[in-house]
Amino acid sequence: MDRNIWTWKIIDNKTIAAGESFPSDAVRVARFKATGVLSLQVEVTGGGIVSFSYLLSNNWTDFVKPVGAEDIISSFSSTSGTDSNGKDMQPINIGMLPAFIKIEATEISGVDSATVNAWLALQSE
Repeated sequence: MDRNIWTWKIIDNKTIAAGESFPSDAVRVARFKATGVLSLQVEVTGGGIVSFSYLLSNNWTDFVKPVGAEDIISSFSSTSGTDSNGKDMQPINIGMLPAFIKIEATEISGVDSATVNAWLALQSE
């Protein structure tokens, strides 16, 4: 069975103020024969600390963070990551396949802003 990887740049050089959140545009994953494999690649610059979470919807209107959902990436800064360069990639383990997904970046230090780039990847048949 052939598999395809689809990618979207969902956050493009967005500066997030201290203590603020930014939700990405929604990606309609329902239009793909998704296998449920999703991943998030991020890049953070600036002095802020960012956590990344997911918001799900089946109706395009109400995006929710499921009860008990954990962050995809927590407390990430410009010096985090394998090479301490503010770059990382992690799987998104949501336990279900929604019609739509958004990624929300939240600056959690409350002190400094951070600039974020993020890419979402989805594997499909």
